[in-house]
Amino acid sequence: MRTLTAPGARVHSVGVVMAKAGLISAREAVKLLRAVGIGVEATYALARKHGVRIGKRLYLPRALVEGLVEGDLEALRVIREGGAK
Repeated sequence: MRTLTAPGARVHSVGVVMAKAGLISAREAVKLLRAVGIGVEATYALARKHGVRIGKRLYLPRALVEGLVEGDLEALRVIREGGAK
């Protein structure tokens, strides 16, 4: 039997994880990144540098947050060079 995965899917031992496009609020990012040892101040610094402000709220690219949660420091480079596509 053949297993097909979607283009851009990351295959892990647990299964296939698709990187979602879009934004995640800084408040949600704090909850996710705190579990991997990234503090509140560092998360908000990331949001100020690499995120966007909509109204009074800060948002981070979802690809950046997911990359950091997975331990992929290349996610930061990708966001710097051209953003998540």
